[in-house]
Amino acid sequence: MPGPPAKTTLRNERGQSLTELALLLPVLALLTMAVLDLGRAIYAQSAVANAAREGARYACVSPNDPQGAVAAATAAATGLSASRLTVMFSRPDSSTVRVAVSYAFELVTPLISRVLGGPGLNLQSAATMYVGY
Repeated sequence: MPGPPAKTTLRNERGQSLTELALLLPVLALLTMAVLDLGRAIYAQSAVANAAREGARYACVSPNDPQGAVAAATAAATGLSASRLTVMFSRPDSSTVRVAVSYAFELVTPLISRVLGGPGLNLQSAATMYVGY
C-alpha cells in the first residue's frame, strides 16, 4: 500500500527542523561557553605557574630584592588582571627563595559557576629555587 502523498508529508514536517533547533540551541550554547571557560582557565593556570617561576627566577639571582621578585612575577602574568593577582615572596631558609602566586579567576558561564559553588576559581602556583652563588 503506498504512503501518503509527498505534499502532505512535507507540509507536516515543515516546522520539525525549527523545533529541533529551538530545543538544542541552548544546550549547544552552554557547551560552547563551558569549553571556552575551560580554555580560559587552563591559560590562566599556565600564566600563574609561569609568573611564579619567573618571580622565583629573579629572586634566586637577587635574593635581597623581594619587591623586584614580586614585580617580575606580576610582569610575567600576561593576560591576567593585576588587581586579582596576589604574589608572595618568602625565604624558607638561607639557601632557597619561594614565590607563590594566586589568581581569582572569574567564570563566564553562570551554570558552571553554580556547579563549582562560586563565581570563580582560585588558581595557585608556587616555585622554590636555590639562591645563586
